[in-house]
Amino acid sequence: MIFGLSLGGLTIKKEIDVGTLLTLFTLVVGFVWWLYSTTRAWREKGQEEARSGALRLLLKLLRDAPNQRIDLQDLFAQFQSGENAKLRRLYCGRRWKFKSFQHFEGAIYRLHFEGKVHFLSATKVTFVTERSYDGWRQFIPTDGDTKAVMDVFSSMFRDANDYAFGFADIAEAAMRLDPVECTRIVHEHLNGPDEKIKRRAAMLVGRLVRESPALTTAPKKSA
Repeated sequence: MIFGLSLGGLTIKKEIDVGTLLTLFTLVVGFVWWLYSTTRAWREKGQEEARSGALRLLLKLLRDAPNQRIDLQDLFAQFQSGENAKLRRLYCGRRWKFKSFQHFEGAIYRLHFEGKVHFLSATKVTFVTERSYDGWRQFIPTDGDTKAVMDVFSSMFRDANDYAFGFADIAEAAMRLDPVECTRIVHEHLNGPDEKIKRRAAMLVGRLVRESPALTTAPKKSA
């Protein structure tokens, strides 16, 4: 590409290499995209570390509560309070807060699913310590009881409203009552066509596999 500039009858020609311009443009765009991607990855990593710290702080507040139990609204207020700003900065790396009560509930459901908190009611949670099954556990389920638990367990995969509340506890009950049928139900939903249901089944595997005899009794397939 050639451009001409005329000064008093004298023409000055400047040649611009289009290929060079395109190469330079590509490099600039590539650098900008790399900078954006790197910045975004750092930001997402920082957010994830902050959320992880928030979960640990929630457990601390719950552990320090009277009788290690507290109403959800009170726990939310304590976490968001100004007096705990230093603790939030210590645990989260910044003075982090939940965007809404719904986001806070999501964190509680995650802790409940991980077995770290337990719902005493729809609005109150307690800190979970190591479980010991003492002599007062005398309930003897009938075949009808077992079938009812299995039916509830299977139906909860498809019910989004019931999924978060009590799902892991029902899964444990199902595994204790009939590990073979419970395993079959998990397999069925884990290998089904619905991606949401498959994710729900996958989230249970880590919790159930520790108590499943399949890992120790089933023969391993040879390569």
